[in-house]
Amino acid sequence: MKRDFVRTLFAFLATLLILALAPSVSAHGSTPHSGIILETAVGDVSLGPKGTREALIHQFGLTGAPGNTLAILYTVTDPPGENVSFSVHIHSPAGGVSEILNETKTFFEQDVAIVEAGYYMPQWVNLIDGNLTLHYVLYVVRPPSIWVYLPDYLWFIIPGGILGFLGLKILWERRKSNRRRDDDKPDPLEPLLPKF
Repeated sequence: MKRDFVRTLFAFLATLLILALAPSVSAHGSTPHSGIILETAVGDVSLGPKGTREALIHQFGLTGAPGNTLAILYTVTDPPGENVSFSVHIHSPAGGVSEILNETKTFFEQDVAIVEAGYYMPQWVNLIDGNLTLHYVLYVVRPPSIWVYLPDYLWFIIPGGILGFLGLKILWERRKSNRRRDDDKPDPLEPLLPKF
């Protein structure tokens, strides 16, 4: 009985280890943004030399709502390696404008949690004397339902439930065997009792 149980337990733990090390095959895959993309802006921007009107672009934006994420990616393509000033401003429905991000980099990638409803506008400013070209990808993502992640968590819920069940079964069997032993023991007072 004990040997069979130990074999089963070892096989179960080995299976659990293999599942834990295996890559996820859930419905949402391994993409960094598994939610629903609500709005996208993709393109290339050419900026004129610094100090000119063409050195700045602040013409478009994306609508965001609390709980969503603004995913930002840009890279300077020509001349490569040059920094560009980048910022994001929110134009709120109430009429206020506030800056939520300000960076100076040649490559930038970040997810910004949206905490206030409004119109999120990126702005790039050229910092060099010549022209500059960059490629950008911006999008607003609504988080997925919790059910999308359920297949990943099942790998932990099911084995955990099985281990819990096996643990309860062991405790129950031990308790039953202890009761049997107690029933088989002779009563220590029996020899002292008078026999009729």
